[in-house]
Amino acid sequence: MRYVTLGISLFVCLGLAASVAAAQEEEKRENETTSFEIAPYLWMAGAKGTVGVRGLSTDVGVRFTDLVQDLDFGVMAAAKLRLKRWTFTGDFNYIKMSADGEPSGALFSGSHLESQFIMGSLTMGYTMTMEDRGLAEFFAGARGWRIDTDVDFDAGVLPATSVSQTKGWVDPIVGANFQYNLGKSWYLHAVTDIGGFGVSSWMTGQVILGASLRLSDHWRITAAYRYLSDDFEDGNFHWKVAQHGVLVGIGLRF
Repeated sequence: MRYVTLGISLFVCLGLAASVAAAQEEEKRENETTSFEIAPYLWMAGAKGTVGVRGLSTDVGVRFTDLVQDLDFGVMAAAKLRLKRWTFTGDFNYIKMSADGEPSGALFSGSHLESQFIMGSLTMGYTMTMEDRGLAEFFAGARGWRIDTDVDFDAGVLPATSVSQTKGWVDPIVGANFQYNLGKSWYLHAVTDIGGFGVSSWMTGQVILGASLRLSDHWRITAAYRYLSDDFEDGNFHWKVAQHGVLVGIGLRF
């Protein structure tokens, strides 16, 4: 009986040692992960909110079906550098569009908005893995905007007029990125961040919910829903706009 007990104890110890070794090997493998990914994408977003230029404001509501017609040009891409558990992520949007708006009050009968905006963000994050189930990444950084806006107001109580203004600002942001694996090829992901805190914008934030399919070690495709809002005011310029819609993209990993 004593030898049987010793044998069971030895078996348990060997099992625990193997488990610890496997966990250490997995952690070592994760810590040694270094990669770079670039992902151009198309964000099929509508926009709704209020734009104020030179003290005159207009309400804008653009559905995606309208955006297809009103969009003049757009470039969108994201990139991520992973160094072991540390990540460095960049996101860039450039959109040139035009849309009809509704002026606040009865001073003008209508308005037409032409806008070019650049939105970019840079963040640094730290990743914690959940064995083979996924990962959680917590990040901090900044998101910046540059808005070039021209608004033509149609005659109403007041005669027709045109105003234009350019503004740029940068906000701190903090957030998290969660990924849950659905087997070897599919995974779900959720990204959320919040920022501004009165530094430039009163508040800014976004939510991305989606799924990705790994086509190979280097290629993946993604479909997601993205909501991004910003509330910025400086003097006679006001940008309180929420954009939301479906995002599709393809990622190339090196």
